[in-house]
Amino acid sequence: MKETFAVIGAGNGGQAMAAHFTLSGYAVHLFDTDQEKIKELQRTGEIIATGKVEGTAKIELITGNIGAAIEGCSVLFVVTTTDRHSEVAESLLPYIREEQIVVLCPGQTGGTIVVRNIFQAGGKAITVAEMQDLIYTCRIQEQGRVTVTALKKSMDIATYDDKEYKKVISAIGEIYPQLKKAPSVLHTWFDNMGAVLHPAPTLLNAGRSESGEDFLYYREGITPGIAAVLEEMDRERLAVAAAYGIEATSIAQWQKNAYGVEGKNFYEIFQKNESYAHVKADKNLSNRYITEDVPCGLVPIMELGKLAGIETPVMEGVTILAGTLLGRDFKAEGRNLKTLGLEGKTAEEIKKMFL
Repeated sequence: MKETFAVIGAGNGGQAMAAHFTLSGYAVHLFDTDQEKIKELQRTGEIIATGKVEGTAKIELITGNIGAAIEGCSVLFVVTTTDRHSEVAESLLPYIREEQIVVLCPGQTGGTIVVRNIFQAGGKAITVAEMQDLIYTCRIQEQGRVTVTALKKSMDIATYDDKEYKKVISAIGEIYPQLKKAPSVLHTWFDNMGAVLHPAPTLLNAGRSESGEDFLYYREGITPGIAAVLEEMDRERLAVAAAYGIEATSIAQWQKNAYGVEGKNFYEIFQKNESYAHVKADKNLSNRYITEDVPCGLVPIMELGKLAGIETPVMEGVTILAGTLLGRDFKAEGRNLKTLGLEGKTAEEIKKMFL
């Protein structure tokens, strides 16, 4: 009998993951805080997956009770939006056991340290790993039905040390053979592709979204001009990473690694990526492409950049525009140095902490 995994978060990625694990022979406990969603999924107790994951998966447990969800599970996969990592860690604290492993899917920039700090403050030493991205490119068609258009071919995963990595890969390496060890969590922090790919196109297409227009996010929403903005943001991200001694992966190289797609510029790459062909833009601007990727991606990258003397003017402009549009102060509420527990440290001290 294979192990039991908990999947925390029953959104697009959570339902794809729960179906994939179940169809691969693992027992799955699926949790979400949305009680209506849980009730709807409990009606059939199954998730029907199509595409790169195919079949009807009978989920062992679907619950809105976090204690029940993780009981008897060796690994807890957190597939919520990353802006909820603190909330998830707090909710896990009374129930989690030190032999259990937490895997953030993904961690975005700073996820591991945010979650570890909460566990440590609660007196628990928990192994926490973070993936560089979600392995699945997927969309829910309706609750209990998910289409998986791609499983990424290669995926970095990071832990604090080699001992933790061996523990994690021993537990999940069979289900995810595409996992590749990142040298440090700083590497996965700076390889946050969503921070570049999501906020700017969402904001620059705000009029289309707010007027209710249906359009394809990557194929129609990323024009040559918008692609040029993303290329500049990517250069800023790579420059901040380099200031910390990290040779981060460019988005062009990542597209080749993850999807096997190449092109002479970002526009051509996104047009050629068949996994992106049918992804529609969200008409609600208060969606995870802003509410997750700005505070958990752009803010910490900018903060780390400022500390190292690297300017990030395009990221700065996108962050200010996002906050103005939604009436929020993302710099104050996001993963700034204080939130990450890094306030008062120098760039060199941060490098020594993680490298």
